Amino acid sequence: MIKKIKKKYDNLTLFSKIRFVICGLALMITFVVLLASITYYSYISKESLLQSSRVSTDSAVTTIDIAYTDILEHFVAICGTEEFASKLGILSKAEESYTFKKSLLQNELSALSRCNYTVNSALILSGDKKTYYSLYRNSLNSSSSSFISDLELSNIDGITWLSERNSPFISSAKVIPIVIPVTGSNYSYTEITKATEEADGYIIILLDSAKLDYSLAISGSNNASGQFFIVTNYGITLNPTSNTHVQGILNDKNTRKFIKTFSSSTEKISNIDNTNYYLLASKLSKSGLILVNFVNKETLSSIFGTSGIIILITTILLILILLILSFILARYITKPLNILVGVINKIGHEEYIDHVHFSSNDEIGQLSHAINSMHDTIQKQMELIKEEEAKKYLAEIKLLSEQINPHFLYNTLEYIQLEVLNENPISASNMIQYLVDYLRIGLSYGDDLIPISNELRHVHSYIKIMNQRFSKSIIFMYQVAPGLKETLILKTILQPLVENSIKHGFSIDGTGIPIVAPTIEIKFFSVSDMLH
Repeated sequence: MIKKIKKKYDNLTLFSKIRFVICGLALMITFVVLLASITYYSYISKESLLQSSRVSTDSAVTTIDIAYTDILEHFVAICGTEEFASKLGILSKAEESYTFKKSLLQNELSALSRCNYTVNSALILSGDKKTYYSLYRNSLNSSSSSFISDLELSNIDGITWLSERNSPFISSAKVIPIVIPVTGSNYSYTEITKATEEADGYIIILLDSAKLDYSLAISGSNNASGQFFIVTNYGITLNPTSNTHVQGILNDKNTRKFIKTFSSSTEKISNIDNTNYYLLASKLSKSGLILVNFVNKETLSSIFGTSGIIILITTILLILILLILSFILARYITKPLNILVGVINKIGHEEYIDHVHFSSNDEIGQLSHAINSMHDTIQKQMELIKEEEAKKYLAEIKLLSEQINPHFLYNTLEYIQLEVLNENPISASNMIQYLVDYLRIGLSYGDDLIPISNELRHVHSYIKIMNQRFSKSIIFMYQVAPGLKETLILKTILQPLVENSIKHGFSIDGTGIPIVAPTIEIKFFSVSDMLH
């Protein structure tokens, strides 16, 4: 697979390679910038969010503790009197009417209802857990008898916070009851009791859930605040949320285990760091409860905000700039290079006539000048080589024409002399004629090229001289294709071949076994005849 990709890349044009590299570089830079930005901002945001959430949680804890302390102080001032203790004693008397008992408690109920901003109202429950007393202006609805269940009352242990529920006065309102079991201590003073069976009555302060949530929210308004929940040591949420996802997290066994472990520790604040959220827990010092702050972690869009838009715009601009740069490179680099490649191809096919010049004096211009200079130099050298080769060729032809074997000439003349001395004039005359024909054609009056017919006569004269000298009968045959007899060839080109054939092939004037009927045959064919 990698080899195929590499091969495909190697076959791309230079412009495509440059654009590919630049685009790849742009994407790589973009990826690195985005990754670095995301990592940096995520880390900074995570640390900042956690720190802000801790500050917000501390502020919310302080808000609840102050409100709760204020409520308790008012409770002691209102209900810790001997007068109120005696009123508790009257509550247990069956002979007294409900209206009379309710009228006795109006001052205390009114004062408790106004003891703090977060308090919605107040109730007093009789020691037999059957009768509720409220302010005249707060009429109990028909379901008030089940406002606090017997099971909840049986589990009351001192001042106890109960889970959120509908108000006994206005069903649409949500309240969190704080139940305080009290006894009159023989009507001399009021005392908070832990044993419910000893209680002469129950002071029920109704916290307004909406006001409490608002107080917690504004306490962390300058910091990162989430959703606050009041939780018992066993992980039971007193003010649950309608958000099933968040409530599911609060009810999760791991969360409850975390709350239980934290409640028994000495830590003031602790947290769970989840992928999508923080869960911070802090102890409420006055009530023994735990305040839990659920904080959603920020998404990338919220982390970056305007910075993310700027980074995105910068990235897009960077890519556009690099793409424009690739086209500029194509204009000023790849295009001139393509022209130079075309020049080199023309030089290779010997078609480069008009020189290509670039107006610029950069590397491309210098390369073009070098190619033109190289082409001119090569052309001059080729012309010189051709001239030298032509001169050398003519010199060799002239040398071959003039190089008549002196031994062959001397031997032939000696043979003629002997024939004359031996009074064989006819033989001497023939030899002289053969030698004259041989020399006339060989010299050719200075011509370098002669017709094939003359070259064959030259060879034939040479064979006749050799036959006469050595009393041999070498047969000479030739075959010339029609139309080739007058074709010009290099003179005396056949004579050396024939001479070697006679000397080494037929053992004339040498050692070896002589041939009975020596024959030399020369054929001339055209290319078309050879193909057929």
